[in-house]
Amino acid sequence: LQVLQLANNNIQTRGTAAILSAAVSSNLRELCLASNHLKDDVSSVFAEFLSRSQTIQSLDLSGNSLTSRFTTAIGKSLEGDCPLTDLILSNNPLGGKGIAALGPAVAVNERLRSLTFVQCKIDGAGFGSFCQEFEKNTSIVKVNFGHNPIRDEGAVKFANVLKIHPSLKDVDFELCEIGDEG
Repeated sequence: LQVLQLANNNIQTRGTAAILSAAVSSNLRELCLASNHLKDDVSSVFAEFLSRSQTIQSLDLSGNSLTSRFTTAIGKSLEGDCPLTDLILSNNPLGGKGIAALGPAVAVNERLRSLTFVQCKIDGAGFGSFCQEFEKNTSIVKVNFGHNPIRDEGAVKFANVLKIHPSLKDVDFELCEIGDEG
């Protein structure tokens, strides 16, 4: 089994723990648990899974109730030897604090290629902190931060990333409340 799509179910903490426990020593490359009513209490389970899995490349946890507690927990795992290349956390209330918590991991991770954080309530200040770390990344080619109020403040910070980032090719900032200054 390489691809497991379980979106739009009611798999919560206990079920997620069982799935990840079995998947950690499998050949699973893609896992989608979008819209499963997941909350931050799955944070440690995902952190352990990401630390131990040798094959996971794509993780879609969109449409759950994950916050900065979750991103803080998985951040350390992403700093390690995690094979993850695509992370999708859209439609989770991460906020500025949540995206900022991922900054240090993104700075040192050389495997991540794509980040998708659409409609995560990311503000300009938190996004600015993330950008300071993102400047150090050399591998990401695609980002989508659409539908977040990053405003001019965040856009200006991201412009600094664009000036120096060696591999970034695809950027989506649709409906981010960016004005002339941004």
